[in-house]
Amino acid sequence: TILTNTTTSILLVPVALYLTQQTVLKIRFVLAVAYGATIGGILTPIGTVPNLLYIGYIEEKAGISISFFEWVGFMFPIVFIMLLIVPFILSLGLKGYTVEAIETNNKKIDTDQLKIITIVVSLVLVLFINSPIKPFYNGLGLNEKMLMLGAGLLLFMPKIEVLKWSDIKKLPFEIIFLFGASFSIASAFTSTQLATAITEYFISFNITSIGLLIILIAFFVIFSTEVTSNTALITIALPIFWTFSTTIGINTSVILMLVTVGASFAFMLPISTPPNAIAISTGIIKVSFMAKIGFILNIIAIIVLSSTAYFWWL
Repeated sequence: TILTNTTTSILLVPVALYLTQQTVLKIRFVLAVAYGATIGGILTPIGTVPNLLYIGYIEEKAGISISFFEWVGFMFPIVFIMLLIVPFILSLGLKGYTVEAIETNNKKIDTDQLKIITIVVSLVLVLFINSPIKPFYNGLGLNEKMLMLGAGLLLFMPKIEVLKWSDIKKLPFEIIFLFGASFSIASAFTSTQLATAITEYFISFNITSIGLLIILIAFFVIFSTEVTSNTALITIALPIFWTFSTTIGINTSVILMLVTVGASFAFMLPISTPPNAIAISTGIIKVSFMAKIGFILNIIAIIVLSSTAYFWWL
């Protein structure tokens, strides 16, 4: 939730592989890491790229600013339910398997690790205090983007110096370019009227039930993400569904939030999300096995996401 789902997967997949020598368990552990990172990634605005793209887009188009803990409040029911269901699904067929005991060296947390923990915990506390809880508390009114940037800069400060300025060379600039390209593509869809043309196609189905519409959008986005990356899909989908929701007069921010979360909830194929790709890269998981379990989780995700959008967000 504080780290991106990609970073979390990279860090924890080797741990999952280390936990056991049994291939069957390794497969389930690696999938648990990948799916857990995907689900946990939607809990906070910074957990996955589509969340940030949505927040930037809705702020630019509608002037709606969503605070860190407002977002957590929206996403908590989905994350809670999915984190109960996914381990159960992954545990099916494992009766009789046990995990071998692992020797540990009981190494204590060193100074640099303690500094990082302190900064992260402090950031979460400040974000919580800063977030409004209407109508009881208006928050501090501080810019959350600057708070998170400030926490990152602290890692470079004298006396802390967990990172050095030379570490900037390791910064994945391709991710920054990806953000810029995503916003450019989204703007192009709007300026060329392509979003309007696609919207007219959706409107031609003449669906009047909001509940059915939410289910169909969730189904369309989740399974569309299976054949492309979630970042690429959300870049195209945001302007389309912005135009669609404003045209038919339903809650735009809810529809775009539905699309955003749906873009992350693709569990079947490696291309759909970075955690899936990282899981497959271990070489121990067959695409057919991921697709089989992922299809079940996709259907569950559609039900959970649609129900939350209809009963919690609207």
